[in-house]
Amino acid sequence: MGKSKILLVDDESVNLEILEEILEDDFDLSFAENGKIAMESLSHDQPDLILLDVMMPEMTGWEVLKKVKKDPLLKLIPVIMQTALTSREDFQRGLSLGAYYYVSKPIKLETLVPLIKAALREYKQLNELKENLKKTDITLSLIEEWKLRFRTREHAILIAKLVAKACPSPERNLIGLLEILLNAVEHGIAGIGYQSKSELMRQDRFSDEVKKRLNQEALKDKFAHLYYQKTDDYISIQVEDPGPGFDWQNYLNFNLNRATDTHGRGIAMAKTFSFDSLDYSEQGNCVTAKMKIVQ
Repeated sequence: MGKSKILLVDDESVNLEILEEILEDDFDLSFAENGKIAMESLSHDQPDLILLDVMMPEMTGWEVLKKVKKDPLLKLIPVIMQTALTSREDFQRGLSLGAYYYVSKPIKLETLVPLIKAALREYKQLNELKENLKKTDITLSLIEEWKLRFRTREHAILIAKLVAKACPSPERNLIGLLEILLNAVEHGIAGIGYQSKSELMRQDRFSDEVKKRLNQEALKDKFAHLYYQKTDDYISIQVEDPGPGFDWQNYLNFNLNRATDTHGRGIAMAKTFSFDSLDYSEQGNCVTAKMKIVQ
């Protein structure tokens, strides 16, 4: 398998040289010295990830990001913003434009590489799932009620693909479904908390640890459940897991303190971009997503 392609965009040549030194052994790199050159490059060569400086002349990183996320051929490409993240307003602005990943300057190897790997994993997964959505199944539009049980990450991904096809905006709803289903497995059944996940992802051992825990005898009879209900006006999807719950209030909104973490933004993304509403039970082990049906 070839190296993942990364487009580095920065108007400071010294910054590009530093990034090249950090990344050249593991990734296929291309370079753009400003936003206009970056957009020209993207018109004929699509990378797997864009590492984008915010403050540039002629066209800022925010302007490039806005154009990328509006382009149907480019919008799924993960964009990591290089920024000092000096204010909550800047952070919220980036999120509203579709920037889910940030790296603080001065850039550190131990921060940047895990973030790139996490973004690339998500990009690959979304691309594979998006291809599946092209295969429509008219039968799914006839379903009014559904109950599904699952206990592995593989089950969660299969169910997310299936249920998304029965939703009003499959591609948009898929991202949120994947988040709440995987959370039910990883946290609700396997019992992996936020800090543990951070460390496991840093060591590139997260998926193996989830499988290891799910194979434990004490967890073999533990399942999460998805309940699907369709009315004339909306679709409701409830996901319940057997875990003790979690402090969901801290994750419903984007948090500046977690901006450069490799994970922890999924629930806020689901609430903001995938569903019309997202509500947790007090305990946190049951979540209900609703999507309006536009007639």
